[in-house]
Amino acid sequence: MKYLVAFGCSHTNGSMVDGVSGSSAYTIANGFPGMIAQKYDYHLYNISKPGGSNAYIHRSIVDYITNHMNKDAEHLFLINWTSRPRIELRYKEGSAHKHDTHGHFTDKKSVPFTVGTNPALFFDKDIQKLLNFTPYLINDEIESQRWATWAYGIQCMLENLNIPYLMTNTCEALPVIPTNYDITKKLNTKKYITPFDTSQTMLEFLQNKGIKKTPCWHFQKDGHKLWAKKLCKHLEDLSYV
Repeated sequence: MKYLVAFGCSHTNGSMVDGVSGSSAYTIANGFPGMIAQKYDYHLYNISKPGGSNAYIHRSIVDYITNHMNKDAEHLFLINWTSRPRIELRYKEGSAHKHDTHGHFTDKKSVPFTVGTNPALFFDKDIQKLLNFTPYLINDEIESQRWATWAYGIQCMLENLNIPYLMTNTCEALPVIPTNYDITKKLNTKKYITPFDTSQTMLEFLQNKGIKKTPCWHFQKDGHKLWAKKLCKHLEDLSYV
């Protein structure tokens, strides 16, 4: 069995690929990871979460490798980093609350916490109150450092395990700042596609190609098809497929 394992936020989850659904079995199957899996005959595990942060993406990769991965199967990892103004919170284990979205091996207690989130989307009133403190909870410089560190750490892990992977950015480019400069120099840009180029993020690339985004900044099937085509070219250049 061959597995394509996709990690990311709502773009990787296929949100609005049908023009309607934020997260559903259909969006999972028909977003760009599903298109790529179908093209190359992979079984798809989509471990993305709408609103998911880079912290969630990093954690879900390590969790999959540690707790869910069949070491005897063939794997290809598709890692799609998101934007910085997001962190990961979690509902208390004993509470009835859960953040229920479609995806494989997802943590239902994990709460995507994003700048500008509608408070009504949080079931816990204490988390709602935290929205007033986002300038203190989310710092662009710190998140830029974390992003570079997580990407490099995952790169080292996957290369040590000989797991083929491709990294992209969906929402914004990875900023290079003095405090992460030395780490960003170590990133493998053959496998992390144009990490510092805003024009090559999924959002900018598709809009520059004339693909219209939805009011909530997602793309329908035409956009996912074009993005899948771009990624397939890189996968073929790397001789992964």
